[in-house]
Amino acid sequence: MVNASVGSIAWKAGTAAFALLAIGATLCAYDQYRSVGSLAAQLAVATADARRAHDETVALQTQLQDTKAQVGSEHQQLAAAQQQASAEEQRLTDVQQQVDAQQQQLQSTAERLAQESRPDLPIRLTFRNALLSQGMVAVFQNLSDTALELVIDVQSPVSGAHARRLLVINAHQVCAVRTFGRLAFCAGPGCDAPQL
Repeated sequence: MVNASVGSIAWKAGTAAFALLAIGATLCAYDQYRSVGSLAAQLAVATADARRAHDETVALQTQLQDTKAQVGSEHQQLAAAQQQASAEEQRLTDVQQQVDAQQQQLQSTAERLAQESRPDLPIRLTFRNALLSQGMVAVFQNLSDTALELVIDVQSPVSGAHARRLLVINAHQVCAVRTFGRLAFCAGPGCDAPQL
């Protein structure tokens, strides 16, 4: 019977060891199952994050393409605006040239009309040497049949001095003038002679 009891203890010990082994394997499997569940949850979160990141990337790429298209459109609009500004500037230059040409034509027409409307004065102007001093004498001769009233303006080309004088010359008479104020008529280069 000892044998039977030793066999029964060995059997019990083997069964207990097997049961412990089975429990350990079950605990290990349960732990791995929990780890797998945890990893599956982490994988699901990572997959969701990857999907969100992909969606954001697609959205950013779409936004980038839209921005590039908008920049391209604005660049085209800017180029068109610059071209239009250049054309407007050219038109303005052309109009300015036309205005300048018309102003010159108007000025020459006004000068021509002023000369045509101004009658020639019946006056002869000559210069002669002064008899008693150096210098010149301006001689005004009235060629008309009536007395003439003249306003004579003279200016020195060197000093810029200016003088004005009223002369009344009777019909067919002569008036000789040596000086106008402090200005005297003189001849020769370097002379500060007034100009009529």
